[in-house]
Amino acid sequence: MKNLKILFRHLALTAAITACTGAVSNAQQSEQTAKMLPDRLVSMDTPSEPETNHFQARIGGHFFGGRERSSFGSLEVDYSLRNQIEIMLRADGAEYKDFKGNGFVIRHGGRDAELLAKYRLKDHPDFAFTVGVSAPHTPAQNQVYFTAQALLEHQFCSKVGVNLAVKTVAISHNTLVGLAAGGSYRFSDDLQLVADVTGIASGKNTRSTTTGRLERAIIWGVAARYTPKFDSNRFSVELGAGNALGSTTGFSMTPGLGGSAAIYFGINYRH
Repeated sequence: MKNLKILFRHLALTAAITACTGAVSNAQQSEQTAKMLPDRLVSMDTPSEPETNHFQARIGGHFFGGRERSSFGSLEVDYSLRNQIEIMLRADGAEYKDFKGNGFVIRHGGRDAELLAKYRLKDHPDFAFTVGVSAPHTPAQNQVYFTAQALLEHQFCSKVGVNLAVKTVAISHNTLVGLAAGGSYRFSDDLQLVADVTGIASGKNTRSTTTGRLERAIIWGVAARYTPKFDSNRFSVELGAGNALGSTTGFSMTPGLGGSAAIYFGINYRH
């Protein structure tokens, strides 16, 4: 087992070095692109944020098949203040539905709204944390909860980045704590791949479609992000897949029923 871990770390480091070597050899890569770090992966935030006194908006949709069979819409508006502070407002929602199992019914769907503040350390811009409040209205939760995240980023070069995060929702008798890891790879100035995975360290984030009981499930997502070169790279679209319900801290740690996956589509605009 120890030898396998050493081999895995060696392969990961070799892959990063190889990718970065290719990036360095491209002498025409713009400095602006090198600084364009993703502020969000698929279901995971990063320490990056817009320039001071700028805002960004994001709309998206998660279209589930399988046992979830729902479409979740999402909306996010962020505004960056002075002193590395960003204010974020997020909302996700879908219609209510019932899943009928063998002797039980799981009601799912609903909506969640969250207000957060992100603070990025001035001397360590690769580290940030968020605090916020979430107001879900779902069959499982219907109260106001505190949320928090710790975000870490390491940029190997202008093409390769790795992210880690700890995120939590303080739910009574079922506090969720997620440990997330992800990364990004820039194929070119306008095309980027982002991906993340979150394991649940505490709490239970879904129900079994076999027994109806609470259980834990891993969250994952992967997407391609296209940023056209016009309009100073303010506009981007992304397409991918994943199993998280939405973008709020709670919905980003909640999967589709029975392992259902969704097609994900998003549009981002910075100003």
